[in-house]
Amino acid sequence: MDFAAAISSDPASLEALARLGAEPSPDLPVLTVKVKLLWHCNLSCVFCRLPEPCGVMSRDTSLALGRELAAQGLRKVHFSGGEVLLHPDCFAIFADWAGLGIQVNLTSNGFLMGKEEVRSLEVSGVHSVSLSIDSADRKVHDKLRGKKGSQKAVVRAAQRIAERGRTRLRINTVVTSRNIQGLAEMREFVRGLGASVSWKLIPVDPFTSGLLPSAAEVEKAAAHTLQWEELEDRTPFGSNPGHYRETAAGRHGFRRNTCYAPWFNLFFAPEGACYPCCMARGTTKPLGRYPELSVRQVLQGGPMREFRSLMASGGRLDACTRCDDFLAEGRAIERLLDGMDRT
Repeated sequence: MDFAAAISSDPASLEALARLGAEPSPDLPVLTVKVKLLWHCNLSCVFCRLPEPCGVMSRDTSLALGRELAAQGLRKVHFSGGEVLLHPDCFAIFADWAGLGIQVNLTSNGFLMGKEEVRSLEVSGVHSVSLSIDSADRKVHDKLRGKKGSQKAVVRAAQRIAERGRTRLRINTVVTSRNIQGLAEMREFVRGLGASVSWKLIPVDPFTSGLLPSAAEVEKAAAHTLQWEELEDRTPFGSNPGHYRETAAGRHGFRRNTCYAPWFNLFFAPEGACYPCCMARGTTKPLGRYPELSVRQVLQGGPMREFRSLMASGGRLDACTRCDDFLAEGRAIERLLDGMDRT
């Protein structure tokens, strides 16, 4: 989905975004949503803090949710877990949402993605797959992901998807003290997959001792990433020494005055708990639970109004400092709002 085009084609939404200070709860379309189908996972990544598994989102609930979100203007869904391919109905769910005219993206660790799974992705209408590969060195990747053979499996999956060329491919790399010095080799691996493959560097969150790289390591890596055209964002660690120090301290995310995600995005956990974004889960109470509340009721409810008022006034959550999502969308909105009356 071309986010900038979607926003710019709706003058009323742009006008509403320009006036959030005066009216923080306009009635806007939900353009993107993240859905966790389950918390179960087959790996034990050293930097991951998943909740205890507590059931899965059923196909029926998922489809009902998709229909309600489509009525709210949804353009794109991103499915993940846990490991999304562990869901018994995952491919049927992907097909359900694609059949609603919604762009379907997903993230996977790739361990279960063999030849048949890659074909099933294509048949179900998946637009884009993000695979998690942390190092070109098998031992480094496997230790970070907590399972021997995980790098071999995900590399094969990446190669199959890239070779077939029917599903867009992105490689996600979580940058830690254990792999930051091997990013140049990782870059060569990504380049070897083909020019159409994109790459995203994700600085590690500060939850596990010893995983944060030093400021000197971050600054050295940043000097290279500025030149790497494969990257979706060439400044994943920030753009100046002050940012590098913040990244080394675990504060690598939101630095803007306003985060616009609460006005175009929603996040749903497997049990139906809804939040304005994934970083809000565990930090704030849910906006509501689906299907106890409809999507429309969530959007118009008091908790959403309170959260939007907080963000519109320049407030933020502690988790915002670790958020690397929606930065591109925020920049796109700021460019479109530049010069507009914000009174």
